[in-house]
Amino acid sequence: MVEKTDEGRSRGHEQRPAEKVERPKRTDLGRVGRRAAAVVYGILALWIGGAALWSVVPQIFWPGDGSQFEAEDCSATLGGMREELVLAGGACVAETSDITAFRSVLTSFDDRYHALSRACGETPGYRDLLTFRYALAMHVERYVAEVRPLSERAEASISH
Repeated sequence: MVEKTDEGRSRGHEQRPAEKVERPKRTDLGRVGRRAAAVVYGILALWIGGAALWSVVPQIFWPGDGSQFEAEDCSATLGGMREELVLAGGACVAETSDITAFRSVLTSFDDRYHALSRACGETPGYRDLLTFRYALAMHVERYVAEVRPLSERAEASISH
């Protein structure tokens, strides 16, 4: 309901003189700073995205063909790789050195293992070898971190 006044105009639509609202003046420095931050953020986002694409896309779409690791007899090749893991793990446990040599063997193993996926990927031994690799790595790392210090402490206390 709109009430009519004596002059015929509605009460809610009376014309009032326009008031000028004083807005605080912005400095141009604030706008420049925001624009500069947006440009820096955009460049950083493009750089990170480009670096990610540069490294990930070739690995996904053009993986190594594995020609240097192709094997005619998968069981012999996988058995040799298993023996290599056992020897490297045993050497790491037997020595009092750090675990870096064992980790480098694991890195080399992983490269060769994945290269064999085309030739041997369907065999059950292929999957079992990967399970063995991770179990052995977990046990060796745990031995080096937990059991070796106990063994060294016991040896030191026995010899004194």
